[in-house]
Parts: sequence; structure tokens; C-alpha cells
Amino acid sequence: MPRNINVLEMFFWPFTLAAWIVLTLTIISLELIHLANPRLFKNNPTLLIICGFERYNLHRASVREKLIFLSLIIFFFLMINAYETRIISFMIEKPSIKKIETVEELISSGLQLAASKIRQIALFRNEKFSGMLLDINDLVDDLDGKNAYFGSSLYMEDRIRLPVNFDFKKGRPTYYILDETDGLCVCKYWMPWYDSLMEMFGYTERIFFEAGLLNKWAMDETIDYYALQRRWLRGNGSDFSEDEDRLEIGDMLPAWIAFGVGSIVSLVVFFGELVYRSITTRISRCRVK
Repeated sequence: MPRNINVLEMFFWPFTLAAWIVLTLTIISLELIHLANPRLFKNNPTLLIICGFERYNLHRASVREKLIFLSLIIFFFLMINAYETRIISFMIEKPSIKKIETVEELISSGLQLAASKIRQIALFRNEKFSGMLLDINDLVDDLDGKNAYFGSSLYMEDRIRLPVNFDFKKGRPTYYILDETDGLCVCKYWMPWYDSLMEMFGYTERIFFEAGLLNKWAMDETIDYYALQRRWLRGNGSDFSEDEDRLEIGDMLPAWIAFGVGSIVSLVVFFGELVYRSITTRISRCRVK
């Protein structure tokens, strides 16, 4: 039950930390070289390789500037296109993060562990899980999507495949089962101490098991239960058709944030240029006088 990334994380997820460091160091290094020696490049490195803005025709620039900038323009063109493609894919379907793999990660995650106290007395006595257990009094089929659940592997495998616990938009179950186990449950039948039919019952069960009938009957019962639940969900207005990957207004929030930030930065730079020009003009006039 991992959570989806939020809007801010979406802007940093397309590249790894190492890739961001390399890109940042490349741009900063070029800018520092340009500031230290303004005559080395006739074009601004950042404006040219990222924005494509040429102050001077690159074809007429020096061979050194062509070799450096042309390779960087191609490199950043590919990186920017890859970034935009991944951002769009994230807006269509947000990826999940922080998938819990072990019991220790589950304990430290802060999630509550729901279980039946009557059926799992040893679990509630285990100090390792103290403070995170939630008594649900009985086994449930409709998992709430907020808490983790404890149960036998066979039972939980059936529960996560139920239509009510399936995410039809992503095409996968809402829950998944950890590989770690806590304890072993042995299947048993409560029988009378002495019964003349016990021997026949054991023989019949073994024959049914060897013939595969027990497994078939269990699967038939599960399929019938799934069909019943799907009919119940359809009656409540649920739609099981595949969702189309279309961007909605809420999915466009990262694009609006990028547009707003870009507009604000552009306005700040524009008015900064106006103020800088007015100040330099006044200084030059004062010097002339």
C-alpha cells in the first residue's frame, strides 16, 4: 500500500540524485568560467545550452566555443526531452514510493496493523508490535486502504484479489503481501474423540485431495464469491472498465506550477533589468556632468 508521490516530488523524480548533481555542477562550472573570463565565450552558457538563446551567432564563433557548446546543446536537449516526457507520464499516472518490504519497515512506518485479537492473541502479546495494533474484532473483506492487515497467507491472498480491494485504474491490487512471515498456522479439524466415521472421513479427504477436487471446489467458491462482489459493486455504481489515460484539471497542477514559477521569475528578471539599466544610465549621466 505505498503512497503516490506528491507534486513537489514529481519535479525531482525524473532524474537520480547523481544526475542532478552532474547537471548542476556542469552549469555552475560554465557560469564560473564565463564570469572569470567573459571574453572566453561570446554567448551566455546557461541561456544557450538550456534556453537556446544566442547573443552571438554560434556558427561565427570560435572553434573552441563551437566544440564546447554544440556538444552541450545536444546533451541538454536529450536531457530536457527526457525530463519533460517523464513529467508528463507522472502527471498521467503518479508512481508509488516507499514500498514497505520488511516487518521492521512496517513497524517504523507508523501504520497501524489491523488484526482480530480473538484469533491473534499471541500477536497482541508481542511487544514488538505494541502501540500499532488495531483490533478489528473479526476478519474483514473490505480493506480500508489506510491500515496494514495481519492474517494467514492463504486468507490474505484471497482478500487482496477481491474486486473491492482491487485498483482498476492502475490494474493491480491495492495491497500486497510481505515476504516475511510471523508464525506458522497448521490446518486442523475439530472432531469428536471417538467416531466410527473418522476413518472414512480421512480416506475420503485424502482421495479428494489427490484428485484435486478440494482445490477445484475452493477455486469455484472463490470465483463465485468474486462474481457476487462484482455484482454488488456494480449495483453501487462502480465501473470496472479500463480508465483512459487522460489528463484532468487536477493532474495539470505541476504544469500550472511550472508556468507560474517561470512567469514570476521572468517578471523579476525583466524588472531587474529595467532597474539595472535606469541605475546605470543615471550613473553615466552623473559622470558626464
